[in-house]
Amino acid sequence: MKNYRIAIPSFNRPEVIKSKTLALLESYNIPFENIDLFLENDEQYEKYYASLNSDKYQSINPIITYTKGIGLKRNYIRWHYKENTDYTYIFCIDDDIDSICEKIDDKTIKPVDDLDSLICNCFFSTEVRKLNMWGVNGCHNPFFLKDTISTNLKYICGAFFGIIINRKSNKKILQTSYNHFEDFCFSVQHFIRDGGVVRFNKLCIKTKYFGEGGINESYGGLDKRKNDMKMAGLRFVGEYGDYARLIEKEYGFDIRLKHTAKSPKEPVLVN
Repeated sequence: MKNYRIAIPSFNRPEVIKSKTLALLESYNIPFENIDLFLENDEQYEKYYASLNSDKYQSINPIITYTKGIGLKRNYIRWHYKENTDYTYIFCIDDDIDSICEKIDDKTIKPVDDLDSLICNCFFSTEVRKLNMWGVNGCHNPFFLKDTISTNLKYICGAFFGIIINRKSNKKILQTSYNHFEDFCFSVQHFIRDGGVVRFNKLCIKTKYFGEGGINESYGGLDKRKNDMKMAGLRFVGEYGDYARLIEKEYGFDIRLKHTAKSPKEPVLVN
């Protein structure tokens, strides 16, 4: 087993995290003592302390970031592990994950049997490819899942991913200026810096995107978040036009990454 640390950013979801992600991790016998819970401010800390104030959750380590928004929180998480710890393997998961599943056939997906082994194998597969970020498919639908591991430019969903901190290479800490599309930004940044990102295309998560609390509430509501999507999307394709394009969907604007894009570092393998 790799000595990985679990990072969970959360905002105004003390009850959700108990019924979703913490319950999921507990069902796989993953120790809560491996968890760092990243909270924005003292008020949030008090809310979570009141909700998680039982022996069951006492080993969870709360960290107050004094930041606002998911982008700055994810920046803080990367800075924290690089500068304040000696951990190499960081597994990041959102607070509202129902399950992690794998494709069985063209019509069937099922929850994975052993989450700890899966996480360790993902880190190992990423490390042997000399890359630093891995993720899974964000779509809970067997039609969109393939039994492949890819290293070309693909979207690494911010709800469930891993990063490897390579201190020997002196690689700079990647940071984002985006609050919406921050996970697209990190996907592209890793692709440019490292030469690829690893995605396990037969794996997927089940969660409720745009759910109550969390990012929506940090924006001040879903409508305000949707308004920011267009502005952030336009800025994103202006900055990363060689790697992404903007599309409009029913719920708002979205990014599509260019899977055939070439990294300036080196060619990547696709399998």
